[in-house]
Amino acid sequence: MRPNFPLGIALRRDEDAPLTGQFQRLNRIIPEDQELQYLSTNTSVEEALKRLKETGFSQMPVMHEGEIIGVFSFRSFALGALKFEDNRTNVLTLNVDEFLEELPYKSWDEPFEDVIDDLDRLDAVLVGTPTNPVAIISSMDVLRYLYGVTSPFVLIGEIELAIRALMSWSASETQLDECFRKTLAEVYKERKVPNRIEDLTFGDYVTVIGHGDNWEKFFKTTFGSTRQNVRTRLSSLIDIRNDMLHFRRVITVAEFDELTEVRDWLLRRCKMVQRPPARAKLEVA
Repeated sequence: MRPNFPLGIALRRDEDAPLTGQFQRLNRIIPEDQELQYLSTNTSVEEALKRLKETGFSQMPVMHEGEIIGVFSFRSFALGALKFEDNRTNVLTLNVDEFLEELPYKSWDEPFEDVIDDLDRLDAVLVGTPTNPVAIISSMDVLRYLYGVTSPFVLIGEIELAIRALMSWSASETQLDECFRKTLAEVYKERKVPNRIEDLTFGDYVTVIGHGDNWEKFFKTTFGSTRQNVRTRLSSLIDIRNDMLHFRRVITVAEFDELTEVRDWLLRRCKMVQRPPARAKLEVA
């Protein structure tokens, strides 16, 4: 399931904080459709556990006379139940106020690094104040958000490094240098043609791999499929990559899926290429 967050970081103006609003803060994590739900102090543990299961939440704030006095969770219940050593007590019939934990309150503009220890210890933090709670943020909320904004960059990194690795596997440094000079001379014109694979642009990869002579001599077996198909697959990523790395926009779900498909294809090619050929078994007469 895709997270309900932008895929990749994009610069967008925050009218309330036009300069500092570009930094990653807790206010970006809270899903727009989140509805903070509460339990009352006289709610039974059994009813509260059913509410958590029905809503899919792992914790709920407990309200008393308009103020949050703690949070009931699977964790707080498990820890609190250990205190009741009387076998005659059915803890499910007790009220939730016997099983509360206090979560720290954070402000909207709190940086991520200031809540990591609290999330590690308690799995959640509250945004707002006891009398004016705004949201509750769990470790999974942070993980989903960070997955959304960072995974496209991870995919691009894996794709680019895999292309370099396959090219280096396909030909020696001397052969690659010859490919670069033969293929990129027209592209670079008065500039010096790169002689290191790390200095190529993404478009250069496509040009070098997709060149007819280079393809037949070095890259056909490594990249597989057809020259035109490989060129098309890689060429379609150039604009996506440049827009992402220059923070021009967020990418679409379709573009994210395309990055994933190309990454998976390159991973398969790497596995196939690096696998040593099967050794023939010697039969003794």
